[in-house]
Amino acid sequence: MTTVQHTTGAVAPSNAWVLSEGAVDATGRRVPDPPSSCATDDYANCLARHGRTGRWAEFYPSSHLWALQWAETGLCLLPAAGLAGLCVWWIRHKSA
Repeated sequence: MTTVQHTTGAVAPSNAWVLSEGAVDATGRRVPDPPSSCATDDYANCLARHGRTGRWAEFYPSSHLWALQWAETGLCLLPAAGLAGLCVWWIRHKSA
């Protein structure tokens, strides 16, 4: 996972899996986003008026995709194999 904080440009790459993001104030503290009443054409000035000087984000870059996929596959296959083994044992135990 990557964390970027206090940026004024794009916070995360467009192909990243963004877990969370938000605004920061001049001291770098994470603060709630400004009200939705900010106009799109004057958004930067509206952020400044509300004390928001940058953005932060926590995300997984696209280069981590396959490592995450294999980890999730393992998390699914291990319990499935355990349950299959339990079923085989149960059936053989009950048959005898």
